[in-house]
Amino acid sequence: MPSQLVAGGGEMRGREIFSFSRPIISVMTGLFRLFPRGVCVFLLALLRNLPGIVGIGLRYVLLRRLTPQCGECVAVYEGVYLKNLHNVSIGNNVSFHPMSYIEGWGGIVIGDDVSIAHAVSLVSVEHDYAPSGNIRDNAVIKEPIRVGNNVWIGCGARILGGVAIGSRSVIGAGAVVAADVPEGVIVAGVPARLIKEVS
Repeated sequence: MPSQLVAGGGEMRGREIFSFSRPIISVMTGLFRLFPRGVCVFLLALLRNLPGIVGIGLRYVLLRRLTPQCGECVAVYEGVYLKNLHNVSIGNNVSFHPMSYIEGWGGIVIGDDVSIAHAVSLVSVEHDYAPSGNIRDNAVIKEPIRVGNNVWIGCGARILGGVAIGSRSVIGAGAVVAADVPEGVIVAGVPARLIKEVS
């Protein structure tokens, strides 16, 4: 969550804002559970570009309604597209930065302490290829994505279906990840390849 000025000239971090706002979040979460799922999906799309703390807070309580698991202190910034959230599980302290696209139809599990930079795509489906007929009409294949704990996905990265990213790893900006990433490494490039081991 964005920093906010507080009395005395200090700044309040996102986790502190979350802790301070917990009673309001709890009430709003209960309120949104009374709404039909389709209404909440519509509201999330409607509030996609609402700026500031209010936008982040409303998107968060809607995530808690629409996902099977959504941890504490999850920040969804403006302009993030979230699809098929019934197949997306999110841990604690996760941030989705602007212009990201999350397609959960094939299943996505995101661990704790994950930063998803702007313009990142996590796409858990792909089209099959058949030698005849229209390519756009080929079958869609669901392939789950799993992101471990303490992962940083750099801006513009593309995480394709069937990929598991190990904990304590970094995905470089603009990388296309089509194969599993082990724990404790930095990968980058198209396709992504090992740059450095960090642990």
